[in-house]
Amino acid sequence: MLGGFQIVAGITIFTGSLAHLNIVGMVAGATLFLHGINGIEEGIVNIKNGSEGHVGKIKEGYINTARFMGFDEKVGALAYSSMDLSLSAYGMARFVLKPDARRLFNFLPSDYIRNVKRMSVPSLLIEGTGDAITIKTALEE
Repeated sequence: MLGGFQIVAGITIFTGSLAHLNIVGMVAGATLFLHGINGIEEGIVNIKNGSEGHVGKIKEGYINTARFMGFDEKVGALAYSSMDLSLSAYGMARFVLKPDARRLFNFLPSDYIRNVKRMSVPSLLIEGTGDAITIKTALEE
């Protein structure tokens, strides 16, 4: 379920950043989208096999990169979890337009607020739950 939210958030961040040619936002949105795909893949395969141990292709890429660089597999899994938490923080901390912002030519800095201020309580709970699961998983590995 959380993977689906990550996919939607990734697409939203990517398209919003594309409109403003924000390269950092586009990269963050694309990465969040891929992490969502990975979460869905892991969930489906775990349900199908009745196990908890499947590693998705994206996370496997992090692990293989760490192994290629001479590190342990745990470093790759930790890098994946760290990126997941960083993307969550970026999504909440990024600036978005206020709902009542109007412009004549350009938006002013005062027309922007942090996204966390616009998020609803259920959205914050979902985000917090996903972050808590990521932290728990990272500590177990």
